[in-house]
Amino acid sequence: MKYLVLLASLLSALCPAAGERVATRLGSLKESVTALRAEKPDFSEAAYVGARLAALLTTMQEHLEETLPEDPEHKAGMLLITKEIGERALLYFRVAAYLDLSFNQKSDAYIQEQRAQLVSFYGQEMVRGKQLNNSVMTPLVGEDMRFSRELYPLYEKIWISIEQLGGKDRRQAN
Repeated sequence: MKYLVLLASLLSALCPAAGERVATRLGSLKESVTALRAEKPDFSEAAYVGARLAALLTTMQEHLEETLPEDPEHKAGMLLITKEIGERALLYFRVAAYLDLSFNQKSDAYIQEQRAQLVSFYGQEMVRGKQLNNSVMTPLVGEDMRFSRELYPLYEKIWISIEQLGGKDRRQAN
């Protein structure tokens, strides 16, 4: 129970301002998070934000891997960057999936379908940016990438709490 309280308090850090939910269009994540109610953690919104960030980073990782430089030294550096991005994407996905399965009563099929749709959306957004401005960093992609860096420490703490909760559950089962 102590860990659930900790998890709820960590999630409440996602909720800096009161307000209404964002419209159905896929806007920036920062808008979505500031629209949450601060008085009560919203596991659904925290899972959604994690799923979006996982999809964004997965898409960015795939783009970077497809456009690796020829020079071996630069290629090695880019491979390290893509590995880091992939690890961060995985952490966001794990938190989102845990919250959706444990609190939001979502199925594995729903989680996988949502992830596929979000990866597709970000992929299309990056292609559109490349076609229009010769850069995959559209305003939406750029803002969400910055936001992913801001939220990463929080999602790390959430994941640590989840792991601790899982370890406690395993000890109690024995």
